[in-house]
Formats: sequence, structure tokens, C-alpha cells
Amino acid sequence: MMHAKLLSSDSFTGPHAVLPDQLQRSDIEGLLIDLRSALQLSPARLDALLAMMRRTRPSDWTNPDADAVCYAQQQQVAADLGKSTRALRNDEADLVRRGLIERRTFGTGRRCMITGNHGHRFGLSFTPLIRQIGHLLDLRDIVHRERRQQQALRLVCSALRQEFRRCLARLQLVGSLDDAVLALTLRFSDWPRRFENMGFAELEAHRVEVESALREANEISEAGQSTSGRPEVDVRQSFQDSTKDKPESCSCREQVEAAFATALHGTTPTRKLEVPVKLPEFTPSQLYSLSSEEMRLWIDCFRHDRPRPVATDILQAAVRRVPEMGINEAAWREAADSMGPMKAALAILVIDSNQNHPVTPVRNPGGLLRVFTRLDSKGRLNLQGSLFGLYERSRLPHATQ
Repeated sequence: MMHAKLLSSDSFTGPHAVLPDQLQRSDIEGLLIDLRSALQLSPARLDALLAMMRRTRPSDWTNPDADAVCYAQQQQVAADLGKSTRALRNDEADLVRRGLIERRTFGTGRRCMITGNHGHRFGLSFTPLIRQIGHLLDLRDIVHRERRQQQALRLVCSALRQEFRRCLARLQLVGSLDDAVLALTLRFSDWPRRFENMGFAELEAHRVEVESALREANEISEAGQSTSGRPEVDVRQSFQDSTKDKPESCSCREQVEAAFATALHGTTPTRKLEVPVKLPEFTPSQLYSLSSEEMRLWIDCFRHDRPRPVATDILQAAVRRVPEMGINEAAWREAADSMGPMKAALAILVIDSNQNHPVTPVRNPGGLLRVFTRLDSKGRLNLQGSLFGLYERSRLPHATQ
């Protein structure tokens, strides 16, 4: 979390500042609560600041002819807060140093509504705070953006860990208990159980660690499959569809259930398209070519300098697209838990690409993802057919992804 340094109140001139953009005192209270951590204000100090603010007239914060001043005596405010007068004096001194208030009192420390020679009233003035509102609003935007980035990164870490556990379980199921698999198991046991309280740098380091372990597990799986002749059990299984009972292709032009089409577009399909009997497998590079431009940017971000993308790049890019597409985090977690993260990532790829469908674009990505999850739970989701539909569309003249 970033920590902000406020501007000194000495850099401001002119009395009776007012709040901009029709903001009210209550809005500033909420703003300070949002920024408590960024401003490094303790809860007790923030409570003191808010208590002083609430002892000003709300209209004085928007009236250019008035100064927002707290006239309450220290003993009264301290008693209301349940702290000593000395502790409150420390709060006031710190808030003055931070440029949030200005202390104007008589030599005896008395406060009152009498106006002095310079037009100032005697008490705790919030003019310095009011003059910094623009800076604080910008800071809140930065903090919220940072929080969204951290939340997205936590979602990526969660998906990688979930897929790693599945891959490790598959390796153990087929009897791959060599030293490399045991080493991966030990790495997994050393990871923190929870990472909700990690900062951005810690989350990124954890993401890199889990991604590395997952790629290593995939390589072990591929090596075992190539030498043993056993069916492939790595994450690329999710790129193949094994549905046998009435599979449904879920590209937007191949809706085969009236309810499904109604949920998507409010219309009923007029014809049923046949799903090809034999569809090709799709490599990560081919999936890259079928992705939307936005998803390709994320894939490029995660693959770094590697010449070709790998499965983990597709997974991470899909998770980063989830909030950008307006999909609720709960819908993604439900899909990942039901299908597995890799298959859910392919569902995101299909939905994302079909947002730009030339005839029936997806209007509700989150709703469609939930439909995909329900179809998958019934064994009727044919993502391979949907990907083939994207492939066919990409071959059309002037095709749009």
C-alpha cells in the first residue's frame, strides 16, 4: 500500500477556502476514512480528526465568506473521545504537522467565534485540509486503482494455485512420484495458506513462484506422457473436449437450446447448426490467435520474452480479463471450481472473443459464464466446438475478433 505525503499548509495563501465540485463535509469524512492507511493515520487519530470536523458548521465548508473552524475546548472533545487532554493535544500537534488543520488560539489557548484582525476565528481551522481536497481526491483514485490491481493479482494467484493442485494430483494419480514431483510437493507445502493480506510486491513474487511450479509440473507431465505412452494428463487436457453426451457448441452463432439463446440475446434460434464430428486440438499459440486484442495484450504480458505462449499464459490472461469484462468474481470462482481453472479460462476466451461477434455479440459476459458452468456440470459444454467456431470465423474475409 502506498503512503502519501501531504503538502505543507504554508504553501497555501488566502482565507476561506471552499470545497470543490459541490462536495459537502460528509463527503470529506468518507474520503479521509478511505485514505486512512495511505495517510498513515492511526484509527484513534482519525477518530479525533473526524470528531473535530463534526464540531464545525457544515455550511462553513462551502461558504467563501466563512471559515470552517472547530471552537470546542480540548477538555470537551477529549472527554467525548474517551482520552486524556494530553493525548488530544498530541493528536492536534500531529494533524498540524501533516497540514490537515491550523491551530489559531489566544495566548491562553482559548477558542471562540471572535474574529481577529486578519478575519480569522480562534480555534482549529480546516482551511489547510480544504485546500488539499484536489490532491486527496487524486490520491484516492490511485489507492482504488492499486486495490483493484491487488485484487486481480490475488485472483490470478488463486487460479494458478488451484490448477497446480489439480496437476500435482494427476501426476500422483498416474504414479509419478519421482524426485521432481516430490520436490514440487515440498514447494507447495511451503507456500502461505492465505495471501489476502499480502502487498502488491509479495503477491507478484508469489505469482511468479506458483507459475514456475505449474510450468515445471506441466513439463514433467508431458515428459511422462511421451515416454510411457499413457494419455496426456497435463493442463492441455482442458484444451480438448471429452464430452460424449449431446455436446453443445457455445459460440454465439451456434445456440442449440432456446433457453440458452434467450438468456444470451432474448431471442430464439431459428436453426440448429451441426457440430463437426472430429475437431482439431488447439495449441496455446492457436488460442492466442483466436483471442481478443485485449486478451492478447495480457498473454504477451505474461509470456515475456518467450517466443510462444504456454498454457499458464492463457490462464493468467483470462483471469485478468474477468474484472475488465465486468464478470463478478463469484461467477469466475464458481466456474473455476466446477470446470477447473484451465477450462474456465477457455470459457472466458470464447466469451471475450464473442463480445465482438458481427451478428450476435455477447451482451452479458457474466451471465453467459454462469450458463457455461451449468452446461458443464451436466456434461453438455463443448468448448472445443466453440473454439472451432472462432477459428472458422477468423478465416472469413474481413473477420473481426
